[in-house]
Amino acid sequence: MNIALLLRSLYCLILVVRGQLSLLLADGKIGMNIDGNPLQLNVDTGSPHTLVVYKDWYEDTYGKGACKTLPSGCYSCPSKCDPYAKEVFVRSFNDGSEYSTVYLKGALSVNGKMVGDIEFGLVLNFTRGPISSDPFPHPMFGIGYDSIPGHYTVLHQLYARKLVPEFAYQICSPTPPFVFAGQLVLGSSQGACSIQRPITILPMVMLPTLSALSSAIFSYGLVSSKKHDAFVRPLDNLFILFDTGTESLAFPHYIFMDVKEKLINFASRDSGRTVNARVVNGLLCIGFPAIQYLPALTFSLGVKDKPFEVKILPKDYISRCDGQWCILRILYVGKHIILGRPFFSSYFLGADLENAKLKIANYQ
Repeated sequence: MNIALLLRSLYCLILVVRGQLSLLLADGKIGMNIDGNPLQLNVDTGSPHTLVVYKDWYEDTYGKGACKTLPSGCYSCPSKCDPYAKEVFVRSFNDGSEYSTVYLKGALSVNGKMVGDIEFGLVLNFTRGPISSDPFPHPMFGIGYDSIPGHYTVLHQLYARKLVPEFAYQICSPTPPFVFAGQLVLGSSQGACSIQRPITILPMVMLPTLSALSSAIFSYGLVSSKKHDAFVRPLDNLFILFDTGTESLAFPHYIFMDVKEKLINFASRDSGRTVNARVVNGLLCIGFPAIQYLPALTFSLGVKDKPFEVKILPKDYISRCDGQWCILRILYVGKHIILGRPFFSSYFLGADLENAKLKIANYQ
């Protein structure tokens, strides 16, 4: 696949709508400029934080010139400043990493145009989590629900100042999870992507301890590669999260073990051979010969009387293979089921945050 050509094609498809902000999404990142600093930030629907790395701290820690090799870029104050004099907040994430941050205000530019002043978090220290694969911080653009008293997401700030017309966004990424390219539109929840009709509208479930988009889930299941068998496990009083910041489909450990067992059984039966499997750093790995016999994964969401079924095909949850083993984007972590990037590669998602509604549709 020619990734550069794909990204150029997607860029040409971005709709420029008055009042909305359309940002090119590439490898899960969007580009913006704060106070003259060009930045590439990871889009995170599961977090309310927009975090950028302070250049002075980063180069003091990793060496002079280190910001030139940090994919996100670093932030420098436009004039003399002392962020260390501000109150420090420690933000923790699912992988165990911690970010020590302070709040600053700066001028936001998008697509070469000035948008306005925003508040954001400046990273002054970072502790790597025990299951993190990267020793460096991952600056982010958080569009989850506000969860910090007195501080608001950048999207909420833009909406409150009438710089975007709706407290909403949409993500259009009809590409494989390892590419995760397309567009993020701030200020509307539909209309920027070629999708199949009808659009399914699901009520959000507001969880006081979480910032991620969430919905009720009533069951999960697997569908045979030969389509002659299926398994469904009913669930009670559980929720499912939609999180671009998670690269996999994530499960609590007890559900992960059930999915693992059923997946091995399906693949073994359909292939006619015993399938080898192992777990490495929380990720499920499967023997390469079984790859064409993996089942689809299903999730029943929304309203119990009329649920919406999400189906994730193997092509969207297979990560990489080495000829002997294949790493799957199936992970155990935390207490909730999380639909990460494999979901966003399979479905369009619009979020109407003001009215607490999710809009889901298949891509054309």
